[in-house]
Amino acid sequence: MMTLIRVVVFKDVDWWIIYGLDYEFVTLVRSLEEVPGEIRRWLSVLFAACQHLGVEPFHDYAPAPKKYWRLYEQAEPWMELLGDLGSGPIVETRLSAEPPRRLSPAGASGISPAA
Repeated sequence: MMTLIRVVVFKDVDWWIIYGLDYEFVTLVRSLEEVPGEIRRWLSVLFAACQHLGVEPFHDYAPAPKKYWRLYEQAEPWMELLGDLGSGPIVETRLSAEPPRRLSPAGASGISPAA
């Protein structure tokens, strides 16, 4: 059975943020064109390290916070990376037009924290 990994990609200032949802992880690149290669690189390193350590990939990883799932649901489908890492995962990637709302400092007047 192939593992499904859902990812949302968004730009925050000068960086493109790649945020994993089923298994929370974050990595970033300078250009949108670099996203597929960075996802492949990150997963390759993870799978190699897990094999070396004798543990299952994503062991003890938790899902991402709800605000990133909401961002994913509102984002446009962008690309799907198929398991080109041997028996690797299928990665469903969505591109968000904006980053998630930032949490404000507790007690800041006039600012509501995002959930």
